[in-house]
Amino acid sequence: ELITAPIPPLAMDDASQPGFLVDLILDLSEHVHKVRPDFQLDPTVAVLPWKRAIRTAEVRPFKLFAPAARTPEREQKFVWISPLLKIDFAFATIGKPINSFEEAMALDTVAVYGGSAHEDTLIKKGFSNLVPASAATNARKLAAGRVDAWYSTIPEALWQWKILDLDPTVVTGKPIFSRLPWLVGTKVFPPDLVPVFRQQMKHIVADGTYERLY
Repeated sequence: ELITAPIPPLAMDDASQPGFLVDLILDLSEHVHKVRPDFQLDPTVAVLPWKRAIRTAEVRPFKLFAPAARTPEREQKFVWISPLLKIDFAFATIGKPINSFEEAMALDTVAVYGGSAHEDTLIKKGFSNLVPASAATNARKLAAGRVDAWYSTIPEALWQWKILDLDPTVVTGKPIFSRLPWLVGTKVFPPDLVPVFRQQMKHIVADGTYERLY
């Protein structure tokens, strides 16, 4: 079972449009299965609220999970299978762009995805003005002027604005942080399959599949 959380446009609870990361991992799984037909890999997809998703991946066997930020706190909890893509973070606003953590720290309120590594990043930097919620709620709050900025990945901010048909136009500041999320497995994941996954990931990039899906 592949577990993920609703992070549009990377992962969505919509079978007809599951999101870039889900499509990528399912395609990657097919490539791995062709190389290692002895390993039965045909994952179903479960989209769960973030905290429940990562907790399920931590405690239940035979699960894949993405996207996982590789942090010291998580290092021993999973088998780290393959990095997936580089994601740029920025502050979204509906007015003047915010281009640094220092500028955002001076605001009254900053929205962030609750329970995520994004929130942890800001807390460690000393933010005390955070308003955690889901991505869709954060977008609506920003559009309504209920928060001053929203710390998000750039694709997610633009996607939420599009699918929720929000006004006024969202402004994204300069990318100020990047993260390389991983596909991880629970501790029973066969270690001999890790290099196979990584090799096939390189193949997907080289043959243009990655760019097509993105």
